[in-house]
Amino acid sequence: MEYIYSIVFTHENVGGDLPPLVYLQNDSIKGKNSFVDIKETLRFNDKTTRPINYDASAEDMENTLNLLISIAPLTVIVS
Repeated sequence: MEYIYSIVFTHENVGGDLPPLVYLQNDSIKGKNSFVDIKETLRFNDKTTRPINYDASAEDMENTLNLLISIAPLTVIVS
């Protein structure tokens, strides 16, 4: 059994670099092979990227964003 939770930030001031989500370990996760895996997705014009690792390289981020059909025909350059 697994649970997936999504957190969506919606506010006119959301944008830019946000601090990373951090899981504070406590006794709420129990059992053999229990773990927490945090990934981000980005949304643009109602299209969402695949999950992005928290430590994604600029190249990986650029490739992920350019796969969004809502970005085309433009190209994103990440540095």
